[in-house]
Amino acid sequence: MLSVINGIRCRVVDKKEYALPLGMLAGLEEEKEALFDGEGFAEEMMVLCFFPNEKVSAFLNAFRQKGYRPIQLKAVLTETNSAWDSVALNKELAEEDAWFKANKRPMHNQGEPNEG
Repeated sequence: MLSVINGIRCRVVDKKEYALPLGMLAGLEEEKEALFDGEGFAEEMMVLCFFPNEKVSAFLNAFRQKGYRPIQLKAVLTETNSAWDSVALNKELAEEDAWFKANKRPMHNQGEPNEG
């Protein structure tokens, strides 16, 4: 697997952990038990933690080159989103993904006309 080759540790988040803050899941806070009892997610997510910017790009490029199935909902752990739980992140990423698909341009160019 690509992560093993690049010395990256992977952690699959169990559904019962969806209510825990991302920072806790990434090991930044002391772990506590939380039981999530809601629905699962329609699409999987990938959260990259502790990656320098150049390593994020390199990892995602290698991911594509290896032909792995694309993961639409991706994020990098930040100071802001580290306080969010998986449900909040999933909602934010799903909204962003829908916006990108509908507008076919980056969200930060909202004031510019669509060149579609």
